Amino acid sequence: MKHVPVADPVEAIDEPARLAPEVACISPVRLGQRSRARELLVGAQAELVSLVPRTGVTFALALLFAVFMAAPRTMRVFVESKADIARATVKKYAFEAYPRWRAWHPNAACPERLDELNEYMNNEHTHDPWGGVYEMSCNELGILVWTVAEDGRPGTADDIRSDR
Repeated sequence: MKHVPVADPVEAIDEPARLAPEVACISPVRLGQRSRARELLVGAQAELVSLVPRTGVTFALALLFAVFMAAPRTMRVFVESKADIARATVKKYAFEAYPRWRAWHPNAACPERLDELNEYMNNEHTHDPWGGVYEMSCNELGILVWTVAEDGRPGTADDIRSDR
């Protein structure tokens, strides 16, 4: 059977006579079913419209309840996602950007500033998701990148480091 492209399949169902015979079988929907589907849709819309005045207040209250119940969970996910972003960023600095930097700077062991690594990871700044800055230090094993995270204090449990 030859495939003939049709611009609008609905049009093809409504007017099968003007199409080639091999295209007229695009869908098993018959012409009578189409008008019956329209009648059902109009009836369902009418029922919904009649319910709106009675259920509008109930719906609004249910929506408010759902929003207030979901807000703490949503905020927790948002905070967790900031930590996930920071974890991924410190790892990317240490294990992707730093090795690339080293390949281009074979005579240097460590960049002077962390932002020298930004061009190797398509990053524009060295700020963490909480507005602080990522820190770095180098040793004979490589580079360590970290952020003090949400509390802004170094040496606390929420610090995020590339070696963990």
